[in-house]
Amino acid sequence: MVVGDADGTSDDATRSAVTRAVVGWCREEVGGVGVTLEPDWDAGTPLDLPGSQPAVNPVLYPTTLILDLRQDDDALMGAMAKKTRQYIRKSQREDLEYRAVTTAAELDACLAIYRRTAERAGFGLHDDDYYRLVATELGDHSPVFAAFARSAPDGPHERPVAFVWFAASARTSFELYGGMDDEGQRLRANYGLKWHAITAMRERGVVRYDVNGLLNDGISTFKRGFAGHEDELVGSIDVPFSMWYSAWNKGLPTAKKVVRRLRGAR
Repeated sequence: MVVGDADGTSDDATRSAVTRAVVGWCREEVGGVGVTLEPDWDAGTPLDLPGSQPAVNPVLYPTTLILDLRQDDDALMGAMAKKTRQYIRKSQREDLEYRAVTTAAELDACLAIYRRTAERAGFGLHDDDYYRLVATELGDHSPVFAAFARSAPDGPHERPVAFVWFAASARTSFELYGGMDDEGQRLRANYGLKWHAITAMRERGVVRYDVNGLLNDGISTFKRGFAGHEDELVGSIDVPFSMWYSAWNKGLPTAKKVVRRLRGAR
């Protein structure tokens, strides 16, 4: 577990002043019915922010798992479940190459996997252009790693079978998206891939690796295998700007359901 992140977060006065400044800028320059904040702070962290309240429609899950990448391989592996270590070693013995996604074609292949993963798991997605825009706008701060298989027995490793996509600052990496196809499942490529991503993030200086939330589902069971602890963050915080804030929060879940149905009917 890594306590504290960016400079100033351990100072209550600085944290509150910076947060108030961000909210003030959003109110004056962006407007809208309000702003939702998603601080990367431990639960119970004090914040002096007038008008703030727990978000009615949270963005991220406050219960998560954050790996401390200041540890070496032995320490990281030692904190894992025995089966997770076994599957990492097994997937590393398969004929797979773990590396960064570097071309538009490779990214599109990962997005195709993401669509199949979403259909299988039953969750909604944006259009592919949304994710391409994320990659363009965030650039080096949004690395994507994939497990590549051969398209032909003696050919190069060029076909992604699993991927994981991040947002990354100088100190923290956050899993945004991920998925795998049938071959990736058979080879347990997600285990070797996640270990590759962990070590790659450590090499670039990241010290906090956030798996992006824990629930009571199969994906979270997979995530929990990488450490024996959980982390609780402060969660989503709303600051209303408008009298329409309450109406917006009541209507938002319904609007999301309608959009998902429309997308599913295409």
